[in-house]
Amino acid sequence: MNKTIRILHLEDEEPFERLIKQLLLKENIECKIDRVETLEDFKSAFLKTEYDLVLADYALNDYTGLDAFVVFRELGLKIPFILFSGHIGEEKAIESLRMGVTDYVMKQNVKALAPAIIRALNEAEEIRQVEQAEKIRHVLFNIASAGNEIQDPFEYCHVIQRELGNILDTTNFFIGMYDAMNDILTSPFMKDENDKFRQVPAKNTISARVIRRNKSLLLSEKELKRFFDENNLERVGSLAKCWLGVPLRVNGEVIGIIAVQSYKDSQAFKEEDKELLEFVASQISASIKNKLATKEILKLSRSIEQSPVSVVITDLKGNIEYVNPRFCEITGYTCEEAIGKNPRILKSGETPASEYKQLWDHITKGKTWHGKFHNKKKNGELFWEEATIGVIKDDEGKIVNYIAFKEDITRRVEAEQKYRLLNKQNEQLLKSIASILIVMDEDEHVMRWNPKAAEIFGIPADEAIDKHILETGITWDWTAITQAIMKCRVKKQSVYLTDIVYKKNDGKDGFLNLHINPFAGETDLKSGFLIFGEEVTERKTLESQLAQAQKLESIGQLAAGIAHEINTPTQYVGDNIYFMKDAFKDLNRLFTLLMDSTENSDPADILKKLKLMADEIELDYLMEEIPQAIEQAMDGVQRVTKIVRAMKEFSHPGIEEKTPVDLNKNIENTLTVARNEYKYVADLETDLDENIGLVPCLPGELNQVILNMVVNAAHAIADVRKTDPDFRGLIRVSSKLAGDWAEIKISDNGPGVPEKIRDKIFDPFFTTKEVGKGTGQGLAISHNVVVKKHGGKILMETEEGKGTTFIIRIPIIPVEKGEELPV
Repeated sequence: MNKTIRILHLEDEEPFERLIKQLLLKENIECKIDRVETLEDFKSAFLKTEYDLVLADYALNDYTGLDAFVVFRELGLKIPFILFSGHIGEEKAIESLRMGVTDYVMKQNVKALAPAIIRALNEAEEIRQVEQAEKIRHVLFNIASAGNEIQDPFEYCHVIQRELGNILDTTNFFIGMYDAMNDILTSPFMKDENDKFRQVPAKNTISARVIRRNKSLLLSEKELKRFFDENNLERVGSLAKCWLGVPLRVNGEVIGIIAVQSYKDSQAFKEEDKELLEFVASQISASIKNKLATKEILKLSRSIEQSPVSVVITDLKGNIEYVNPRFCEITGYTCEEAIGKNPRILKSGETPASEYKQLWDHITKGKTWHGKFHNKKKNGELFWEEATIGVIKDDEGKIVNYIAFKEDITRRVEAEQKYRLLNKQNEQLLKSIASILIVMDEDEHVMRWNPKAAEIFGIPADEAIDKHILETGITWDWTAITQAIMKCRVKKQSVYLTDIVYKKNDGKDGFLNLHINPFAGETDLKSGFLIFGEEVTERKTLESQLAQAQKLESIGQLAAGIAHEINTPTQYVGDNIYFMKDAFKDLNRLFTLLMDSTENSDPADILKKLKLMADEIELDYLMEEIPQAIEQAMDGVQRVTKIVRAMKEFSHPGIEEKTPVDLNKNIENTLTVARNEYKYVADLETDLDENIGLVPCLPGELNQVILNMVVNAAHAIADVRKTDPDFRGLIRVSSKLAGDWAEIKISDNGPGVPEKIRDKIFDPFFTTKEVGKGTGQGLAISHNVVVKKHGGKILMETEEGKGTTFIIRIPIIPVEKGEELPV
């Protein structure tokens, strides 16, 4: 006996601890003795410490050693219990032995104590070993029985864990199977308080060390840390306080590991547990391997049976020995009909003989053949199959069977045929597109160049394809194009360019509108950019003509009004000038008389003549009216000057680039020019924000937009007056800042826009006016000016019977041509 034994001594008098230790030491037995006096302390001691033996006095304060033994037995303890007393009679001693006490020793015969303790411990160890052996036998029997009855490896491993739990702590239990080819540990079963692994690389782990050295390991927490550091091991999972791992061997070959660990007790497993686990592992290794192999075979069998592709196995002559259900589903033949037949029952006659010859040349040489068949089902229906045919060899490497894996690809073939047809149609469509189409890859090399591009630029497709777009020879605004491509690349969004100048085949300048779009690659088409454009030189000319026509229409409409506006002040300027001309004649007569009478005349006579002349020409009246006539003439001239200046500023001739302008003054000039259009039918109210500042715009074109809106408002109100002559309209014009926008609102209280035509009002040539009045271009041109030329917005709010409001928003922040700011 080479370990220190733990003794619990129940004694209420002078302790015998030193004497007992000396007696046992003479027998080469070291011990540690804990003394207790009460029954409560006796019970509590077993909760704190695991003892090897109990010594108890018989006569205690208020109870006996037999009372303590009853408590001992209730606790279910199976260690030796020896009465060591000086006050026990022979009758009580015999009674105690009958109750189950291991032995009794009188204190008077103290030398007999050590032999009694040794004898009791030896007997207890023998009993423990017998019980342990019985437990192990029972555990192995249950495991062996489960091995015969249970097919599922996981369930079988669960039984192993449960049964081993009867003889050691399997709270944290792991079975790992080792794949030497891939150096991987796969766990068919794992129970752990902290971790869960299904498959991990073995690499340089502690489990791999057990497997590679084919040697068990039992390590406490400190030993584990040191072992990891000294061997430079990789830690997988949480660190245990005690770890035990033993190899699983079959015919001397290590196939895996069984491991148990404790996160709480550093002494959870002992050397005897290692020996026990090694013994159990040796008994179950082969069974675990067979279970896993059986499962793999079953899995393989089921995978073939349930495979979505058909499987055919033939003998060396090509006669069918096996077909799976998918084969029957595809071909219409049952297993019974197919087995024994040759696969030629599926031949349609459309696969050339040379294909079959190549197939047999490959597989008879042990090679794998891959190809397609156009086969025939039992019902005569044709279908396409993609097949991979290989060989099955025995353990000696001899070919014993051929195996074919075949997939029904009829839909795929039909889809490919449709795709080819669609691709052909797309190519024809691309050729017929009346717009420029250039496709570039991500490096800006031309991939497609349609006939329209060749026509417009005078560059054939074969000279442009595969070249970088810069090398194609196009003569156009490369700065705008390259910037747009870069923006498209960075922002991954479409870029729209308008009025891009290019050199036509005849050497003259032309104009293009272009969309540059990014696209993601699919199949064999790389990602890149698509330039889609149209030649708009003729359209731009027509638009210019239409804009001019619309402007002429507006001028025509305004001409009479402006003439009237100018005629009124001109008329009273003329009247006053005629009045002053006549007045000057009269004054001149008076002045002449005065000058003629100054020499050699009687003053009294002169005064009389002058007085008569003054009465004749009504001098008092002239002196009163002439200043008023002069003032009225000057007012008339200023009025005419204002109208002429407003007309001049309204037109802004020759300005083609945006320039900062006083928006409010532009609005006022336009209202002055349009006054004759609205003054007979409506009153005008303005609310112009003084803080709006200078706004970058094309002033002449924006004035035209405002004029169109005001004239439309006046015409709408005039339509109401046709049925209600007493109706007096109201036109409101306002301006304000709205974030990054300058906003102009033009409202009227006319009839509103009917719902059925609201989505058409900005369409070219659409008009609700009577024939001969209006071109239908006013709102269309206004939309083009605001949205395309200014990057702004034009919105409409309307309600039938209450009026219409047009909202014009011009960005204060300059934007690129053709670009719009977010609202």
